[in-house]
Amino acid sequence: MKRLRFFSFLLAMILCLCLLSACGKSGGDDVGGDDNPSSQTDTDTGETPPASGSDTPHLDSPASDSDMSYVMTNKTLLIGYTEGEPMHYAGDDGVFTGFDRELAVAVCGMLSLTPEFVEIDWNKKDSALVDREIDCVWSALAITPKLQAEMCLSLPYAVSGDEAYCVAFRGSSNLDYYVNAMLRELAQDGTLQALCEKYGLSVAPELDATQK
Repeated sequence: MKRLRFFSFLLAMILCLCLLSACGKSGGDDVGGDDNPSSQTDTDTGETPPASGSDTPHLDSPASDSDMSYVMTNKTLLIGYTEGEPMHYAGDDGVFTGFDRELAVAVCGMLSLTPEFVEIDWNKKDSALVDREIDCVWSALAITPKLQAEMCLSLPYAVSGDEAYCVAFRGSSNLDYYVNAMLRELAQDGTLQALCEKYGLSVAPELDATQK
């Protein structure tokens, strides 16, 4: 009888020890998970979310957003220019016109953007681009090695003498891809050729459909 009681007591003690051990492990796991949220994984994406206070850029910052999506959000293309014939000048009626102006308006229409022309200090065009005062420079801009090294350039679209004209964007911009696509379309349908003839210019060889 005494032996039966002893074995019953011993069995009860073993069961209690097992239960206490299991509870201790469960509590330790919970504490570890709460103290280190950055190690948790998003069950929806399978990715580890960034820790709070990280340097992840905001969606509206230039570092995380393409120029095209920035422009499309604003629905406006800010075009830097300086006054001068035949690119940007006031006609007899006082309304601004010119080759670059008409071409820019046509390209913006194809991209569903509103062109907004901003007169700039030509010597500060680089900083105007960097500071987002304008989205591009579209004003009798002749291609040079310096420009090619410092800015993102469109295809040359017109020539006058030895000068080939292009549109300039920020160095990291992707706007050139979309503008180039529209320039090609305007060259193919004859619009670019008609504008060049109107203003005494020639279509750049890169876009001249008659040479293909």
